[in-house]
Amino acid sequence: MLNLDPNTLRKIFLYLIPTKPYPTNEVPFDLFACALVCSSWHRVAYPLLDDIIEYENFRELFYNNPYGSEERARLAEIFAESRRSGLYYHRVIERVFISTNYLGDRRTVRALAAIVKLIPPNLSRLSFDLQLTTPATTALLNTLLISLTQPINQNLTHLHFDGDAGGPKNHRHLAQLISALSPYLHSIKLSNYTIELATINALSSCLHLRELDLDHVEDAHQLPHTPPWPELRIFRYAQTQRAGPNRTVVSLGSSCPQLESFTFEADSTTILPAINDVSLAALLAGALRLKRVRLARVGYVDYNFLADILIPKGSQLEHIDLEGCIGIDSFVTPCGEQRLWPTLRSLSLDGCRRVGPGCVRKIVAACPGIELLTLPEHLVDVDQREMGMCEFLKLNKVWRRVGRTGAVQSEVEPPQQMAGEQRRGVKGVWAKVKRMLN
Repeated sequence: MLNLDPNTLRKIFLYLIPTKPYPTNEVPFDLFACALVCSSWHRVAYPLLDDIIEYENFRELFYNNPYGSEERARLAEIFAESRRSGLYYHRVIERVFISTNYLGDRRTVRALAAIVKLIPPNLSRLSFDLQLTTPATTALLNTLLISLTQPINQNLTHLHFDGDAGGPKNHRHLAQLISALSPYLHSIKLSNYTIELATINALSSCLHLRELDLDHVEDAHQLPHTPPWPELRIFRYAQTQRAGPNRTVVSLGSSCPQLESFTFEADSTTILPAINDVSLAALLAGALRLKRVRLARVGYVDYNFLADILIPKGSQLEHIDLEGCIGIDSFVTPCGEQRLWPTLRSLSLDGCRRVGPGCVRKIVAACPGIELLTLPEHLVDVDQREMGMCEFLKLNKVWRRVGRTGAVQSEVEPPQQMAGEQRRGVKGVWAKVKRMLN
């Protein structure tokens, strides 16, 4: 069989091709297995595989659960054989999605563990969907979590738990996975998750953590009062109705000297903010490298908050997002100052329905370095001259300053250049504008 000539092999392999049109997630397993027999078979089968397989589907493996239990097991075998044969298929994997929705049998558990233990060189992210659990799936999940730590894949730097896995009583093995990966983790996201002591201890061991995203977690106020993450750069908190991590936020500036981005989101301005304005003032005063702040739908963000806290204490900020903060109706420059934020490059006021044209005009005048401005919907059709935005081009609600290379430049070109453009016609002008936008 190994000595069949290429033409004969190709005729045989054609019988293993599924009928067109090929489904998006189609994997011709028999043809794939033939491609891994030896190098000569691979040379014949590879062009046929290339026409069928969307290799991008392997990049984020099992996203939206496109495969059954048997298919997942066969994929694990194919990736293992790929590695043994010195081929590249297992190298495509960058993220593996693991869901309790399809943890129905031990065969799937073994397949998932086998893929992660192959240590694909580009696999850096594990995402767990833990929202739907039963006693049976919880037991299988724990078996999988234990196997993932023996041995550990040191390439894993990003971890995401979405869901509570049936409650804190089932968090022990999740926390153990965090602890096992702690020397290598750079990013952790917890969504709809209840923080308890085992998770807190595991998080505290992640000394190289650069990003912490807490999306509607419960009991976040139990986080360490002095954050033990000296390399943390990004902190995001989307609140629930429970108490927020105020004491942690206060200490972020001093304990996390590399912090560059802070996000606090509420579901509505009618909800009492879980992080208070005093904590934010302490953060802004202490985080000397902070460049990006997002405060979304926070009820106390108004004229007074801007005048007393965000403008005087956030002078180093480059990107500010105040989406849905309906209390904002005006901006005022600090006494004796001509500028709001001297280094500001982008500002989002999307959903700030009390902001008017005069307010925008003051922002543009007081922030000469601003390059990107997102305005609320009610200002979409306002004359840009009324808002002082003659140097900006609009795309929906986003206004981008054109012709900027760092220093303040006027969009109006010198007369001789304008005359040249007119000679080339209107098409030339718009072609240049499109190039600028691109």
